Amino acid sequence: MRPCATRTGITLGEADRRLEALVADGDTAPKPVWRVRIVLMSADGIGTSAIAAAADTAKTTVWRPARFMEEGVDGVLRDKTRPPGRLPTAYDKTATVVTMTLKPPPP
Repeated sequence: MRPCATRTGITLGEADRRLEALVADGDTAPKPVWRVRIVLMSADGIGTSAIAAAADTAKTTVWRPARFMEEGVDGVLRDKTRPPGRLPTAYDKTATVVTMTLKPPPP
């Protein structure tokens, strides 16, 4: 059963309730557990302000269960891929800087 949004939050199907086991499991990475807790609190009907305070996040983060709504449990468990913030330094430039650090300073 696909999760659906209600006015008060999210309604979880029985298959989606496996999220509770992920929160209880000590081997799950912290970031997915954080997202899962937000989804579970929303499904339990807890208000946006209370969820934001408990999860130590902004209300706008709690308002956006889109990834869970579109992709289900798998969407919550994986990190969203994004391009790097800046391009890596070119190899020749790195080699030049390393060479400069190995020489004594100029007079």
